[in-house]
Amino acid sequence: MFPEEKIRNEVAMIKYIQDRAGIPVPFILHWDMGAALNTPGRGTQDRPILDPNIEPAKLEMLYRQVADILLQLSTLELPTIGSLRETGKFSWDRNDAIESKEDCQRKYVARHLFQKLASEEKIVCGVHNDGPFKIWCDDLRPSNILLDANLQIVGVIDWEFTYAAPAEFLFAPPWWLLLEQPEYWPDGMNEWSYMHETRMQTFLKALEECEASTTASRKVQEGKHQLCPKCARAG
Repeated sequence: MFPEEKIRNEVAMIKYIQDRAGIPVPFILHWDMGAALNTPGRGTQDRPILDPNIEPAKLEMLYRQVADILLQLSTLELPTIGSLRETGKFSWDRNDAIESKEDCQRKYVARHLFQKLASEEKIVCGVHNDGPFKIWCDDLRPSNILLDANLQIVGVIDWEFTYAAPAEFLFAPPWWLLLEQPEYWPDGMNEWSYMHETRMQTFLKALEECEASTTASRKVQEGKHQLCPKCARAG
């Protein structure tokens, strides 16, 4: 789907992030964070699921590193919504937008639910209607975060779907805490919600610690956009 346009946008966004934040972008490759969090024994053909027996200290350490990335992104602002490069005529054709009848039904329902939330003003609060707008990456998740042998982040990849978005996007609880999306969770949506809430507390703890100690958090605290309280309320 429009590979040349995607590459141009990704390169522009990576350069912007390199110049303005301390987030590592791709050079060193070892393995991805998804593999470090995944349940042992699951094959590459299986959908990933967060290891239910993962050591709390290991989970907190990995979550804390991602929280630091989110905090750094929260300090980057642009005056308007959109990508960093004007692409001319808007692309309406979306090839391969759906994979199956069931996938189409899920996305159709999701869009109607999103429209309902928007009409009830539950997505944005109005405070940030006129900006500034925050850098948001639709594909920021463990499988796109590279680790070294010591489980330290050495690279974040796949920035092609990154753009300036409403500030509220950053305040939403990360869906990827369990690796798997709720609609694909083996034991159903209710079980996913319960497990996500449990891991969300671990993530909020890591985020709060980052806000209190990192260089990026000092920039956050100077303003009024602390992520931890807003994520907690959104969750």
